[in-house]
Amino acid sequence: AAATAAAVSTAAVSVADALARELRAAEAARTLAERTLAERTLEQRALERTLGERTLGADALGRELRTSEEALAQTRSDLSESRSELAKTRNELRQAQEMGAETQRRLREAQEIAAEAQRRLRE
Repeated sequence: AAATAAAVSTAAVSVADALARELRAAEAARTLAERTLAERTLEQRALERTLGERTLGADALGRELRTSEEALAQTRSDLSESRSELAKTRNELRQAQEMGAETQRRLREAQEIAAEAQRRLRE
């Protein structure tokens, strides 16, 4: 019984260690997703400013209207693509946060199992 309790305790500690590593990886993924989200948000703001500037330019410069409209269309396309990437990054961030929360839950369970096994081992 003592050997079994010791084996269970060792296994529980190993699982807790693995879950802690998994949590660190999930946190790193979340940090990367947050950084990417911030970068893409800045890119989106720059594209929105460019869109505004190009719209004004199209109104003010009638003889360059065709060229400005093409640039405007490209900026809108870029903005749409940026928004899609931003949504994708937000989804990745949400998934990383969910993975981190699940790993934390599993880590707590493993720690509880390890604590119980250690308590039984002492008994």
